Amino acid sequence: MKNGKEKTTIMVSTRPGLDSRGWFEEKSNRILEELSFLADILHRPGDAPSGGWPGKREEIDFHFTQAVRNAMKIASISGETERPFTAEDIDRIIDGGHKGYLEYREGRQS
Repeated sequence: MKNGKEKTTIMVSTRPGLDSRGWFEEKSNRILEELSFLADILHRPGDAPSGGWPGKREEIDFHFTQAVRNAMKIASISGETERPFTAEDIDRIIDGGHKGYLEYREGRQS
C-alpha cells in the first residue's frame, strides 16, 4: 500500500524507459474536466447554449469529443501493443453511442 509519499511510476511497453505518469495524469484530468462541463450542461435549465456556442447540441458534442479523444489516447497505449485511433473512431462513438463503441471495440479486436 502506498503511504502517500511514494511516487507511482507508469511504464508503457511501447515507450521503454519513460515514466508516463504525468501524461496519464494530464489526460485523465482533461477527461474529468470535459465531463464536468457536460454535467453543467445537463443541469442547466432549458436548451440555451452557454459561452457563445451556436446551440446546446454543438456544445455537448464538443465536450463529448474531447473526453472521448483523451480516453482513447489512454486506451491506445494501455494494452500490450499501442493501437492508434482515428477521428472516425471518435465520431463512431459520439454519434453511435454504446452501439458505436461496441463496433469500435470489435474492430480493434480483429
